[in-house]
Amino acid sequence: MKVKIITKQTTHAMKKLLLLIVLMVSCSLGTYAQGKMTDVVYLKDGSIIRGTIVEQILGKSLKIETADGSVYNYPIDQVEKIAKERVVKKKSIFGEETENTPPFPYKGNDYAITGFRGMIDVGYIAGAIKGPELGVSLGYQINNYLFVGAGAGVQYATDLETINIPVFADVRGNLMTGSILPFVALRIGYGKLIDSSLDGGFYCHPFAGVKFMVTPKNATTLAIGWSTNKYETSYMDVHFKTSLNALTLKLGYEF
Repeated sequence: MKVKIITKQTTHAMKKLLLLIVLMVSCSLGTYAQGKMTDVVYLKDGSIIRGTIVEQILGKSLKIETADGSVYNYPIDQVEKIAKERVVKKKSIFGEETENTPPFPYKGNDYAITGFRGMIDVGYIAGAIKGPELGVSLGYQINNYLFVGAGAGVQYATDLETINIPVFADVRGNLMTGSILPFVALRIGYGKLIDSSLDGGFYCHPFAGVKFMVTPKNATTLAIGWSTNKYETSYMDVHFKTSLNALTLKLGYEF
């Protein structure tokens, strides 16, 4: 009889504990918590930079480090004001927190895009050849306006049932700076059709588009262009030259 009483009490306590856990988890779903304070620098050109001020020389300059580790240095005469704001974060039942950050939050002319950069894009070609394409470029961003690199791609011509592999130099120029900016680009090199009687030849692909900065370093791109592939072949001692031209649409990512 005594054993039964202990068992009932234990079961009742476990039910209370389980109910409390369920209640705590339910309360945590969809709740928002006030995060730590962050430094906010407002520049006179309208830019807003959030992070931690790591150095400040009175009357001369300041340095601020953003969440991705980038450090920016601004002369004090470019600064409109400095403030502290509370970061609002959303909690999940797994304990993860994500900042409520609007898309394309970075403005102004100061981005950490110089140095080594990689670019990848996917798209579709339509013209003398039709099908999907993939391109990858690696190189160096000399300044906020000029990128020089090299890369390779794959174009699958669904109508010809063959693959074109271009290898190219890649030069790109940003026409301005900002969070949304136009750019022009030129890929020029050599293209080779696989499983085709045509020999490889000259490859040229100019295109233009718009770049959307999603962080101070990374961007998504949308572009339209024109692809020209020149090939050669011989038949019964007769030498032929042909060009395959196509319109291109592509979506890319820079990192």
